Amino acid sequence: MVMKKLPQRPVDNSVPRKSFEERIREGRQNRLREEALAETKESMDEIVDGDATLQGDDSIVQDVVNESFPTSIKFPRHQARKAAGTEKGVLTIVSAGKFGHRLIFPEKVISYMGSTDKAQIGLADKGIVVIEKPTSEEETEGLFPIRKQGKSYMVYSAPLVKELVASFSLDYSNTVSKTFMDAEYGEYEGRKAVYIKLV
Repeated sequence: MVMKKLPQRPVDNSVPRKSFEERIREGRQNRLREEALAETKESMDEIVDGDATLQGDDSIVQDVVNESFPTSIKFPRHQARKAAGTEKGVLTIVSAGKFGHRLIFPEKVISYMGSTDKAQIGLADKGIVVIEKPTSEEETEGLFPIRKQGKSYMVYSAPLVKELVASFSLDYSNTVSKTFMDAEYGEYEGRKAVYIKLV
């Protein structure tokens, strides 16, 4: 009996052959993927009942949500702390740590007074009055230097912050900063001034 030699297929060396372990792993992954797709289809068939379809009847999903949604809730007593300067107001008073006491003014308050390096700060019945710096260098009562940081202006003074907290009974037990919104623009003794209410 003469054995006929079969023609050999050309070997493509450009594509690396996969090892036996790689072919076994690939086959296992394909089988798991097919099983997962089959389980998903069965689950979807259970949800879609009768003539309802996922596209045609959304009431099925809606009923499931409504049944599990709570009918009453309560909010926690502690609120999230707001970072200093996050609210848009006319003044933010920060009372935090040994070196964190400061007053933060937006640009509109300082630019109204015209003086960006110093300002006088006085206490009124319901708040403070920020006054344009005096023309006389001898008048230093209530005079504080101003530092610009970005678009805001800072007055760093721990004694001033502590006095404002005590004078207007400001509560910092659950926060490190308070922002105030109410301001009146006018003049005090011929100089531009901003009256900011704290209470």
